[in-house]
Amino acid sequence: MSTRTVADTKAHLSEILDEVVTGREVTITRRGRAIAKLVPIVENAPPLGWAALDAWLVAGASEAPGMTVEEMRARDLL
Repeated sequence: MSTRTVADTKAHLSEILDEVVTGREVTITRRGRAIAKLVPIVENAPPLGWAALDAWLVAGASEAPGMTVEEMRARDLL
């Protein structure tokens, strides 16, 4: 993850977007405080909805404490 100022973002937006496309997150700051984050879009991720949440709860939410959503998806818990 990298951090850029608003002024730097304005001046180098295309280059920053190229970074994001490769998978990096970029935090944008103003006067030293984070105000926005650019993150890549995850294309093939299945949409989450109430049915997926219900299935996860029934199937074993207790198996997943402390896991990220990505880890839960990899183990078919979500």
